Order: sequence, then C-alpha cells, then structure tokens
Amino acid sequence: MVLGLLVGLVGSMASLTSPGWSLEQEVGLSWLFTLRGKVAAPADTVVVVLDKESAARFEQPEKIRNWARSLHAELIDRLTQRGAAVIVFDVFFEASRDTGGDRALALAMQRSKRVALFQRVERERTPALTMDSLVTPTPVLTAAAAGLGPFPLPKVPNRVNQVWAFYHAVGNVATLPIVALQIYTLQRLGYANFIAHLQQAGFPSTEALPSEPESAQDLRALIDVLRGGFRSGPGFAQGFIKQLDKSLGLSPDNKGILTAVAKMYAQGDSYFLNYYGPAGTITTIPYRALWDERADSAVLPDLTGKAVFVGATHVSLTDRVDDFHTVFSTEDGIDLTGVEIAATAFANLLDDRALRPVGKWAGSIILFLLGILGGWLGYRLSGVRAAIAIVVLGAGYLFTAALVFANHSLWMPTFLPLVVQLPLALTLGLWWQFLGARHTSEKVTRAIHYYMPRRAAERLVEEGQPSTAVDIDYGVCLFTDVSGYTTLTEEVSPAELAKLSNEYFALLGDRLGQWQGEMMGFGGDGMVGLWTEAQPAKTARLRACCAALDILEDVEDFNNKHPDQPFHTRIGLHAGSVVLGNVGGGGHYSYVARGDIMNTASRIEGLSKLLHTRLLAEESVVRDLDELLVRRVGAFVLKGKHDALTIYEILCRQETATRHQQQLCAAFETALNIFKDRQWWAAERDFKQVLTQHPDDGPSRFYRDRCRQCATAKRAEDASTTIRIETK
Repeated sequence: MVLGLLVGLVGSMASLTSPGWSLEQEVGLSWLFTLRGKVAAPADTVVVVLDKESAARFEQPEKIRNWARSLHAELIDRLTQRGAAVIVFDVFFEASRDTGGDRALALAMQRSKRVALFQRVERERTPALTMDSLVTPTPVLTAAAAGLGPFPLPKVPNRVNQVWAFYHAVGNVATLPIVALQIYTLQRLGYANFIAHLQQAGFPSTEALPSEPESAQDLRALIDVLRGGFRSGPGFAQGFIKQLDKSLGLSPDNKGILTAVAKMYAQGDSYFLNYYGPAGTITTIPYRALWDERADSAVLPDLTGKAVFVGATHVSLTDRVDDFHTVFSTEDGIDLTGVEIAATAFANLLDDRALRPVGKWAGSIILFLLGILGGWLGYRLSGVRAAIAIVVLGAGYLFTAALVFANHSLWMPTFLPLVVQLPLALTLGLWWQFLGARHTSEKVTRAIHYYMPRRAAERLVEEGQPSTAVDIDYGVCLFTDVSGYTTLTEEVSPAELAKLSNEYFALLGDRLGQWQGEMMGFGGDGMVGLWTEAQPAKTARLRACCAALDILEDVEDFNNKHPDQPFHTRIGLHAGSVVLGNVGGGGHYSYVARGDIMNTASRIEGLSKLLHTRLLAEESVVRDLDELLVRRVGAFVLKGKHDALTIYEILCRQETATRHQQQLCAAFETALNIFKDRQWWAAERDFKQVLTQHPDDGPSRFYRDRCRQCATAKRAEDASTTIRIETK
C-alpha cells in the first residue's frame, strides 16, 4: 500500500505541474491522435483554396493578398448563390490599392450579409510590457462586413493544440470561429427566430439583446450580450440546453445549432482542437472551381447551408508563413495552414467535437488510483510476472483512453501513467523486493570498505574472491604530508600521537568521501587520495581541488583545537593514467594504485617546502577550472624527472577570493613573466614590490633570491628559467 500510494502521488502531483501538463500536450495527445487516426471531416465546413492553378487561370500574382478584390467580390456572389450560410476570409485586406476593387468587394459583402473578415493582431514589445492591438481591414470593407474577428494561435510550446475563443489581450474580443458560428446561426435560423428560441428557453435579459445586426459592430454587441447571458450563472447553459429539448417545433438541426451556441459561449476563453486529419482532410474546393459550371459534385459539392472558409493551404501560393505545426504535420514538412485550423475550430464548435480534457483534478485522481494498482502489482508479483502485469495494465489503460478519445472527444492523461507511473511502479516494486538482500550485501561491502576502496570492495562481494584483473583509468591523485611530524613524534607519547593521528585522518577521509574520492592508503603522516574516471574529466579534477581546499580548512580548525601539537599539512595534486588492482598471493592481497601520478604528486607536495606553500598542483589538474583562484608558480623539473612540469598554487575558490589575493596573483604573474624573459634585475625588483604588499608570500621570496642567483651565475645552466629540484 505504501508503494502504491507513493506511485499514485508521483503521478497525481506531476499532472498538476506545468511540465507534466506540457508533456501530456506534446506527447500524450500525439499518441491519442495517432491511435485514432484520420476521421471524416464534417460536411458542413468547406475550404476554398487560393491555389496556383487558380492564380494562373485568373492571371493573379503569387501573393494572395495582392489578388484583385473584384475577383473576391465575384466569389462572394457565387458562394451566396450556391447557398453558403457564412463566408469567412482568412485573408487580411490591407490598405486599399484599387478603389474600384474595394467598392465591388464591399457591395458584394453587403449583398451577401454573411461575410466575416480576418483582423490581424499586432504585437508591440517594450522592455516593460507587451501590448496587443487589433488591426482592421481597410475601412470600406470593415463597414461592409457582417463580422470581424482575429485568429491568434497559441503554440504550447511550439505546436498548435488549442485556439482562443475570446482573445483577452485585446479586450475579450470574439475570434474568427466564434464570429463565424454566430453568423452561421443567424443565417440558418433567422434573427427573429433565434431570439424567439432564446426567450422560449429562458435566456436572461432578452431585452438587452440588440436589434438585428446590420454591421460587424452590431454583431460584436450581440456576441457580448449572449456571452454574458450564458455565463450569468453556474449551470445556466446546461439548463438552457435542457429547455431546448422541450421546445416544440424545433428541428434537430436547429436544436444542434442552438446547443452549439450555448456551449460556445459558456466555455472558457480557449478550447482544444480535435483535428480530423492532416492537411486536406476538410473538404477543399479550388478557387477556380466556383467558375466552372460543369464541375461535378466531387470537385464542387452542394454548398447549401455550409460554412465556407477562404484562404491558402499547403498547396497554394503562400511562402508558408501561415503554416502551423500540429499533431498531423507530416514528415515531409506539410503543416496545416491558418484557414484549415480556423475551419477545424469552427467545425469543432458546430458539432460539439472540441477536445475536453478530463481536468487537472480529475486527471490527478485517475493517476492516483492507477498508481495504487500499479504499485500493488509491482510489489506483489516478482520478476517477469510483475513486468507482464504492468504491461497488460498499461495496454488496457491506453486502450480505454484511446476509445474514450475517439468516441467522446474526452482526453485522458497518457504520457504520465505510461512513461512515468507504471515503469516507476515496476521498478520500485522489484527494488523493494530485493531491498533486504541488497541491504545485507551493502553491510558486507561497507565492512570491507574500511580496508579498501569501495569499488574494490563491491567487486570482491560480487565475485567472492580477489581478482587479479587491473583497471586502467584516468585519475587525479592527492598526496598529503605533515611538516615537522618527526619532531612531533618525539614530543608526544605514542598513545597521544595515535589519538591525534586518528582524529586527523578522520577529517581527511570525511572530506575525500564528501567529494567522491577514495582513500588509497596511509604512510605515517601522509595520505593518498584518488579520483578516477574512465576518460579525462573536469569533474574529477574539480572535486580533487575542492577536497584539497576543504582539507586545509579542516586542518586549520584541527590545529586551533590542538595548538601544542599542530599538523602543518602540505598537499600536492597530479593527474594522469593510473592502474588499479589487487597485488599479492598466497591468500593475502592488497588493493593498490600504481602509476607515475602517485610519485609525481608526492614530489609536487615536496616542492611546497621550497616555495613555502600549502597546496600545489600540476597544470593539467587546474586547466580550465574557472571556479578556482590559482596562480602559476613556474616550471620545475622534479627529482627523478626528465621533463619540466608547470606548477600552480591553488589559493581558494573564486567565490571567496579577496581583493588582496587577486592583487597578489596579478602582481606575481607580471613578475614571473619578466623572469621568464630573463630580465633578472627587473624581475627581482617586481618580486620585491610584491613582498612589500605581501611579506609572507613564499613564492615571491623564492623568485627574488632566484633572480639574484641567475643574474650573477657564471654558467648558462645556472641561469635557467626552468628550475631543477634535486631533493624530494
């Protein structure tokens, strides 16, 4: 039950978050449309497409906005004669270019009394805010239109899943599908009949309804009153629809239209689109076909009582600026255009086929209950049986969600239950079953880990016996040593020294563990830590450096607690290849790390004796670690080495660096560059200047003296900028 509740809560809470909701829209919704496939588009909606062939026939330019408006006027007359109930232009008619064409188009619109025009939303962005405003077509056309409406499309995050019904950014203006459905309703029922049905079904404040609309402004006023009425109280729209059932003499078609109007105004400001299929699914008529009197019904169907949307589609002349990515966009780049989406939005309203999400809270309850069942199965069954049960449960849920989606336009969550919840239930169930055995294994591993690195301990537990195989990895080695430890052993008793050493090494070991390093061994007062990766990695280097800085802070606190027995610690860091494996035989083994980086890290630590520093690292360790404040302290050939290494001092993290430390780094780097140029006296002067501001700086004192030696050297090899170290 605990596991089921956990899985249920994960899915339930995820469904209430924005990322969870976005995943359902982007992925889950696509699955449901894919399973449902293409469906027949409603016959009441038609798209007239401005295509290339029509442009060629009428000798029109490629840009559809530049087509002769007198041609559109004739189109309106032909559509009206064929009985179209509403004509919607998804073409923006900008400033007039042809007064005669505008006049002809306006007269055709006035004769038709059923033409809706598109308004453009213009967005103005400022640093303080973003403002939207409506841009209407040229005035003569605006005055002649039966309705006007914008059609902005929200992309969440980059795909059109829903449309605005009322666009709040410009004052809750009805969008083009809403305007089209209202004109369609008035044309099909007649205004007087429409008002009579409203009164008969109990519409409130019918006296506020305007007279029969004669202009787009009148229609907008009517829409505002209707919207306010249908939202006047909770459940009013449903009551209105029930009253329609009791109305005598109301045909099924008219009842369906009035029901669609009630639901349209009662819904929220946006709704999800129920796409019928890819581009071209909605009945499409070539523009030129309206002039072909001999066209058969397959090309030019009966338009009586239908909504006709005029615009460009994927096969037309646009430069694809009006294309939008949808769930039915094809792999060859064919999207749906604005006119097809507008026609889909209208058809969804008219047929009551818009998608209805189950709602966030209802969806979270479904996921909660499914999670409980999935968690129970994942825990109660084992192995293959649990996997089969979870797969069957997921398939059954998906089948149910797809069935409800196809038959009732109800959208249930699918991504979260199938990709998150049920796999989580199976994983956690199996994990919980093996938790006991795993716990036992972990206890054994932890016990062995006290004596060898964790990776070796885990391999030993898994294989049951030491392996002679070796691993060759990239590693970062940290070597520590305590200055004056021999003197300390003479001053304190062995028991007290053991107590101090255990406390000291516990601090170091804790820091290594915190930064995911492995303690490879102790050597009196020294310790070796190691970070390994399969390939060279910045993360390993950064962790090693941060661990070293933290160790120095811990040691400082340790020394403050034991001022009479201080452990003055120096650290050296080096990176490179390292070989890890068991060494031994006869039933006794040690797990060791071998490689040049171990010896070199020790030599780098020893260099601190000469430079009077605490933390030195070879260049490959600190390269590109911008998180640290470091300074180059020179090129050194360490004892036993042939090649010079560039050594850096790690001072602190950048976030804690003081201005004093930054000035030291800059001044020292300048002096060191002069030293590299073999300008001995100038370099000595600069190092002296550094010491006036930073009198305790060991590297500056070293180079000040080195400059004097080089300046007075009689042999060239004694005046080298690369410093050879003969001691450890």
